[in-house]
Amino acid sequence: GAVKEGRHEFQASVVDMVGDLLQTISVATQQAVEEAQGQVDGVDADRAARHAALAAAQDALPTLQAAVAARQDIEAAAKATLSEAHEKAAVATEAESSGKFSYDEVAAQVAELLVALEALAALKGASADSSKEGKAQHKQLAHVSHKYALDTTLVEAVL
Repeated sequence: GAVKEGRHEFQASVVDMVGDLLQTISVATQQAVEEAQGQVDGVDADRAARHAALAAAQDALPTLQAAVAARQDIEAAAKATLSEAHEKAAVATEAESSGKFSYDEVAAQVAELLVALEALAALKGASADSSKEGKAQHKQLAHVSHKYALDTTLVEAVL
Protein backbone atom coordinates (compact mmCIF):
# COMPACT_ATOMS: atom_id res chain seq x y z
CA GLY A 1 0.00 0.00 0.00
CA ALA A 2 0.74 3.64 -0.16
CA VAL A 3 2.23 5.55 2.73
CA LYS A 4 -0.08 7.59 4.83
CA GLU A 5 0.91 10.96 3.27
CA GLY A 6 0.61 9.65 -0.25
CA ARG A 7 -2.93 8.27 0.06
CA HIS A 8 -5.87 9.69 -1.65
CA GLU A 9 -8.56 11.22 0.51
CA PHE A 10 -10.93 8.34 -0.24
CA GLN A 11 -8.25 5.79 0.69
CA ALA A 12 -7.56 7.61 3.94
CA SER A 13 -11.29 7.61 4.87
CA VAL A 14 -11.56 3.86 4.14
CA VAL A 15 -8.48 3.19 6.26
CA ASP A 16 -9.98 5.27 9.10
CA MET A 17 -13.33 3.41 8.84
CA VAL A 18 -11.61 0.00 8.91
CA GLY A 19 -9.53 1.18 11.90
CA ASP A 20 -12.69 2.32 13.76
CA LEU A 21 -14.40 -0.98 12.95
CA LEU A 22 -11.43 -2.99 14.22
CA GLN A 23 -11.33 -0.85 17.38
CA THR A 24 -15.09 -1.50 17.99
CA ILE A 25 -14.60 -5.24 17.43
CA SER A 26 -11.64 -5.23 19.81
CA VAL A 27 -13.63 -3.47 22.55
CA ALA A 28 -16.60 -5.86 22.11
CA THR A 29 -14.30 -8.87 22.15
CA GLN A 30 -12.58 -7.60 25.31
CA GLN A 31 -15.99 -7.14 27.01
CA ALA A 32 -17.03 -10.69 26.02
CA VAL A 33 -13.76 -12.05 27.41
CA GLU A 34 -14.28 -10.17 30.69
CA GLU A 35 -17.85 -11.49 31.01
CA ALA A 36 -16.70 -15.05 30.30
CA GLN A 37 -13.90 -14.66 32.83
CA GLY A 38 -16.47 -13.47 35.42
CA GLN A 39 -18.52 -16.59 34.81
CA VAL A 40 -15.43 -18.79 35.06
CA ASP A 41 -14.39 -17.08 38.27
CA GLY A 42 -17.92 -17.60 39.72
CA VAL A 43 -18.02 -21.33 38.88
CA ASP A 44 -16.30 -22.34 42.11
CA ALA A 45 -18.70 -20.31 44.26
CA ASP A 46 -21.68 -21.59 42.26
CA ARG A 47 -20.45 -25.18 42.58
CA ALA A 48 -20.02 -24.76 46.34
CA ALA A 49 -23.57 -23.34 46.66
CA ARG A 50 -24.98 -26.25 44.67
CA HIS A 51 -23.09 -28.80 46.76
CA ALA A 52 -24.40 -27.15 49.94
CA ALA A 53 -27.96 -27.27 48.60
CA LEU A 54 -27.50 -30.93 47.66
CA ALA A 55 -26.15 -31.78 51.11
CA ALA A 56 -29.08 -29.98 52.79
CA ALA A 57 -31.57 -31.84 50.60
CA GLN A 58 -29.89 -35.18 51.35
CA ASP A 59 -29.96 -34.41 55.09
CA ALA A 60 -33.67 -33.56 54.94
CA LEU A 61 -34.58 -36.61 52.83
CA PRO A 62 -34.81 -39.23 55.66
CA THR A 63 -37.02 -36.93 57.75
CA LEU A 64 -39.28 -36.26 54.81
CA GLN A 65 -39.43 -39.97 53.93
CA ALA A 66 -40.40 -40.78 57.52
CA ALA A 67 -43.12 -38.10 57.40
CA VAL A 68 -44.47 -39.55 54.15
CA ALA A 69 -44.47 -43.07 55.64
CA ALA A 70 -46.32 -41.80 58.73
CA ARG A 71 -48.91 -40.07 56.56
CA GLN A 72 -49.33 -43.24 54.52
CA ASP A 73 -49.88 -45.24 57.72
CA ILE A 74 -52.47 -42.70 58.87
CA GLU A 75 -54.17 -42.84 55.48
CA ALA A 76 -54.22 -46.67 55.54
CA ALA A 77 -55.71 -46.66 59.05
CA ALA A 78 -58.32 -44.11 58.00
CA LYS A 79 -59.22 -46.17 54.95
CA ALA A 80 -59.55 -49.30 57.09
CA THR A 81 -61.76 -47.47 59.58
CA LEU A 82 -63.88 -46.06 56.78
CA SER A 83 -64.20 -49.48 55.17
CA GLU A 84 -65.22 -51.00 58.52
CA ALA A 85 -67.78 -48.24 59.04
CA HIS A 86 -69.20 -48.86 55.55
CA GLU A 87 -69.45 -52.58 56.31
CA LYS A 88 -71.21 -51.92 59.61
CA ALA A 89 -73.58 -49.49 57.91
CA ALA A 90 -74.35 -52.09 55.24
CA VAL A 91 -75.00 -54.75 57.88
CA ALA A 92 -77.24 -52.36 59.83
CA THR A 93 -79.11 -51.37 56.68
CA GLU A 94 -79.54 -55.01 55.71
CA ALA A 95 -80.73 -55.90 59.20
CA GLU A 96 -83.18 -53.03 59.18
CA SER A 97 -84.53 -53.81 55.72
CA SER A 98 -84.70 -57.58 56.27
CA GLY A 99 -86.14 -57.33 59.77
CA LYS A 100 -89.75 -58.41 60.22
CA PHE A 101 -90.69 -55.32 62.18
CA SER A 102 -89.32 -51.84 62.30
CA TYR A 103 -88.41 -50.18 65.58
CA ASP A 104 -91.60 -48.12 65.54
CA GLU A 105 -93.75 -51.23 65.03
CA VAL A 106 -92.05 -53.05 67.90
CA ALA A 107 -92.40 -50.00 70.15
CA ALA A 108 -96.13 -49.84 69.36
CA GLN A 109 -96.53 -53.56 70.15
CA VAL A 110 -94.67 -53.16 73.43
CA ALA A 111 -96.91 -50.24 74.40
CA GLU A 112 -100.01 -52.28 73.53
CA LEU A 113 -98.76 -55.21 75.61
CA LEU A 114 -98.03 -52.92 78.55
CA VAL A 115 -101.61 -51.63 78.41
CA ALA A 116 -102.85 -55.25 78.36
CA LEU A 117 -100.69 -56.09 81.39
CA GLU A 118 -102.10 -53.10 83.25
CA ALA A 119 -105.61 -54.28 82.38
CA LEU A 120 -104.75 -57.76 83.64
CA ALA A 121 -103.34 -56.37 86.87
CA ALA A 122 -106.46 -54.25 87.34
CA LEU A 123 -108.69 -57.28 86.74
CA LYS A 124 -106.77 -59.34 89.28
CA GLY A 125 -107.22 -56.64 91.88
CA ALA A 126 -110.86 -55.88 91.03
CA SER A 127 -113.78 -57.82 92.52
CA ALA A 128 -116.58 -56.63 90.27
CA ASP A 129 -116.16 -58.06 86.78
CA SER A 130 -119.51 -56.64 85.68
CA SER A 131 -118.50 -53.00 85.94
CA LYS A 132 -117.93 -51.00 82.78
CA GLU A 133 -114.26 -50.68 83.58
CA GLY A 134 -113.91 -54.46 84.00
CA LYS A 135 -115.65 -55.11 80.69
CA ALA A 136 -113.28 -52.69 78.93
CA GLN A 137 -110.31 -54.46 80.46
CA HIS A 138 -111.68 -57.88 79.40
CA LYS A 139 -112.16 -56.53 75.90
CA GLN A 140 -108.58 -55.18 75.80
CA LEU A 141 -107.14 -58.51 76.95
CA ALA A 142 -109.25 -60.45 74.45
CA HIS A 143 -108.08 -58.18 71.64
CA VAL A 144 -104.40 -58.60 72.57
CA SER A 145 -104.68 -62.37 73.03
CA HIS A 146 -106.35 -62.71 69.61
CA LYS A 147 -103.86 -60.35 67.90
CA TYR A 148 -100.81 -62.18 69.23
CA ALA A 149 -102.37 -65.66 68.93
CA LEU A 150 -102.17 -66.48 72.62
CA ASP A 151 -103.61 -69.73 73.84
CA THR A 152 -107.28 -68.97 74.55
CA THR A 153 -107.50 -71.50 77.40
CA LEU A 154 -104.61 -69.76 79.12
CA VAL A 155 -106.21 -66.34 78.68
CA GLU A 156 -109.60 -67.63 79.93
CA ALA A 157 -107.91 -69.19 82.94
CA VAL A 158 -106.25 -65.91 83.82
CA LEU A 159 -109.46 -63.96 83.37
